[in-house]
Amino acid sequence: MFEEEAGKPVDRAASFGSEAVDSIKTVAAFGQELQILRTLTKLSEPDHKRRNMLAFAASLFFGLSQAIPCVIVALLYFYGGKRYADGTSDLATVRRLLDRSHERSARR
Repeated sequence: MFEEEAGKPVDRAASFGSEAVDSIKTVAAFGQELQILRTLTKLSEPDHKRRNMLAFAASLFFGLSQAIPCVIVALLYFYGGKRYADGTSDLATVRRLLDRSHERSARR
């Protein structure tokens, strides 16, 4: 009986203390609201440096992918013209070489 009566004030004090701590946490959280919003805004912004680097790499590789077939055809014309000029190949053979290269590129 005495323990129950003596425990009531302790329970009320613990409850009051818990509510006070919760209130302090709430006030602290509201006080940090601007800082948290700034941090979230900063983290949600896109990384412009990375985006620019990826765009540069994509444009470079696209340009190379478009240039490679042109370079190959130019080398075939050079090689065929050199063989025709040396007399080691006739015009029909050079033409077949170029036609085969165009057929292979059209299949892909």
